[in-house]
Amino acid sequence: MPSPLALRALRRAVNPGRRTFKGTTRIARVEKVYDGDTINVLTRLTRREKYWEYPVRIVGIDAPEITPPHNAPHRELHMHAARVVRDRLAQLIPVGSNVLIKFQKEEKYGRLLGEVFTLEPCCGIGCCRWRPKVNVAEELLQEGMVVRYDGKGKSGFSRWHLERIVNSEMQASTRV
Repeated sequence: MPSPLALRALRRAVNPGRRTFKGTTRIARVEKVYDGDTINVLTRLTRREKYWEYPVRIVGIDAPEITPPHNAPHRELHMHAARVVRDRLAQLIPVGSNVLIKFQKEEKYGRLLGEVFTLEPCCGIGCCRWRPKVNVAEELLQEGMVVRYDGKGKSGFSRWHLERIVNSEMQASTRV
């Protein structure tokens, strides 16, 4: 897969007028769950264009980093908690599933920002229309897996919060 910068260059080449996803709502297929707040999706801006894979950051939340800085306190615990959150997100929106994304803007790292929803059929009789079912960010917040994030300064994760995330995985595995 091309890097986010390469994808931006591709989009600029394909969209010379600098059209963006800002303010649009699209159904997209999940291609990869990178971490607890970033996914890659396959979608297109208009019906006439090809499908492209785009990185999308789920707006309003911050999850533990898969690769925190080497000097980060509780680094191993941080990485474990990040894998737990990523796996939970992959349960909510598995690779290959369709999601609804309400795009907001492009963020500083080249990812698209958007609200992500799971989908359900609108009438249950097999028609081709879908409606949003679960706001993924709100679900992860309610479960205590992530913290609210407004796009400004990150608050970081305390040891207590990281342990709580890891313990929630252990409790879920004993219930199965």
